[in-house]
Amino acid sequence: MKFSIFYGRLKIMFKFIIATLFMTFSLSTFARTSWYCAHPELCNLFQEIIDENHIQDIEIHNVVQLFGDPHEYEPTSDEIKNLIKVNNLIIGPKELNPWCSKINYQRIKNKSYKQIELNLSAEDLKLYKNATKESLSHFWLYPKIYCKFKNDAIVGLMSNGYSNLKQRSCVNTDIENKLKIALSKINLPIIVTHDALSPLLKTLSPYSDNIISLRGSGHHEEINSSSIKILYRALNKEKVIWIKEKNISIPSNILNKIRSSDVIIELDTSLTRRQSPFNVLNELEDKLTMLVNK
Repeated sequence: MKFSIFYGRLKIMFKFIIATLFMTFSLSTFARTSWYCAHPELCNLFQEIIDENHIQDIEIHNVVQLFGDPHEYEPTSDEIKNLIKVNNLIIGPKELNPWCSKINYQRIKNKSYKQIELNLSAEDLKLYKNATKESLSHFWLYPKIYCKFKNDAIVGLMSNGYSNLKQRSCVNTDIENKLKIALSKINLPIIVTHDALSPLLKTLSPYSDNIISLRGSGHHEEINSSSIKILYRALNKEKVIWIKEKNISIPSNILNKIRSSDVIIELDTSLTRRQSPFNVLNELEDKLTMLVNK
């Protein structure tokens, strides 16, 4: 009788020990560190690094939800509070998110916060013709900038405890070469709704003067009189190519200038769902090549 009681208690204790060990193992195995992004494309970039390196203990969260024209976006008070108080934050160039400067000012007061910043340099501006920091801040449209940011992101993660990360090669020449070939066969004005793509197209096209952007990439920037004059000169040609970018606001009186003889390429340059790098550029190259082959 006593033996059976002792055996029963021992069995219960053994189950408790096993359960405790399992819970401890589970927590150590599945506990993850959360990093938050100030822009969806930053999340995509860091998620790519995590996937390539099979990192199990980092979760990437997008704090900012963009709707409509991203250049008109201002974060809500709740989004600002979230960006200020998260422990680990990833931010891009200030030209991409001008409102991040105020958030940074608040965050530096808390020494326990970690932050990875990806910034543009004067050297980056030399990579593409007529580039501005505002245009290059759309780093997902610029293969060389994308690869630089990817390496900087890896260095940032390594300095925050992930020393085993590997800096893999970032292939950035193929899509530029394909675009260069397609653009070399198009001697027509190309009108882009804003200048996020202009430096890339001007660099790759032998007819760089044909690349026209209606407005800049600055926050709340409008079409100016200089752009209107250039547009009217381009419309002296019988045919032009319009690259209409989804969610980029253009006044109806400008869009009414599109003629039946013109070619329209619709493109979503702010597409932020999970996808392979340079997907937008591949789509543009496909559409330009189809145009050439008509």
